[in-house]
Amino acid sequence: MGVDLASIGCLVVGATRARSLGADGTVGNGTYTLLDSTGATVTTATVTAGACSVTLAGTVAVGGRYMEKWSVTVDSAAFVATRPAIVAASDFASPPITAGTVTGVSGLGPPSGGWGGAVLSAWTRVLLDLWQRWPAIRSADQMLDSPASLAQLCVYASCSQAAVYAGAYTGGVARDWFEVWEARYRDTWRDLMLALDTDGDGVVETDPTRARPMSFPPQTPAAGR
Repeated sequence: MGVDLASIGCLVVGATRARSLGADGTVGNGTYTLLDSTGATVTTATVTAGACSVTLAGTVAVGGRYMEKWSVTVDSAAFVATRPAIVAASDFASPPITAGTVTGVSGLGPPSGGWGGAVLSAWTRVLLDLWQRWPAIRSADQMLDSPASLAQLCVYASCSQAAVYAGAYTGGVARDWFEVWEARYRDTWRDLMLALDTDGDGVVETDPTRARPMSFPPQTPAAGR
C-alpha cells in the first residue's frame, strides 16, 4: 500500500485550499488535521474520498514548519499519514517559473512532453528543502511572502532535473551540466542561510556578503574534461 508522503502542503493565511492524499489504493473518508511546529492543532477538516477543503484564519502565523495529519482509510483499512506543510502569505502551489525558462536557461531542447514535469518536481524539491531548513533561513517569514522569492532556486533545480533527463541521450555533457546546476542550487541556499537573526529580535545581524568566503565561479562543463 503506497501513500504519497513526499508532497508538501501549501496553505495560505486567511484562505481556503483544496488538499488531497494520493495513494496506490483507494483513499476513503476521515479527518485532516494541520499541526504547528509544537504539535498543536491549527485547524481540522473532514476528508471525503481522500480530499478536503482546508480553511485558515487570518491570524495563523506564516511559517515553514507545519505538518498535515491524515487519519483516513486506504483500501478500507485505517491509516494515519503525516506530510510536511507550509503556511504562506500567497499561493505557493504553482511553480514561479514556466517550462520555457528551463530551455532558455539550460539550452536543452525539451522532450516530447515538455519540461513541465521537471519544473513541478523541482518546485516540490525547493519547498521540501525550505521546510527542512526552517527556521534557520534568514530571520523572519519573508521567504513565504511570495513564490518569486524562491524563483532562482526553482530555476537551478529545474535545470538540474533537465540535465538528468538529457543524460539519456547526451551522456557526459549532461552529467557535467548536472553538477554545475546542483552547485548553483547549493550556493543559492547557502547565501540565503548566511543572513541570520542570531539573537531572535527579528533583525538580521549576519551580513551574507561579509560572511560568505571568497570562491571561484563554478566550472563550465568544458573545463571539467
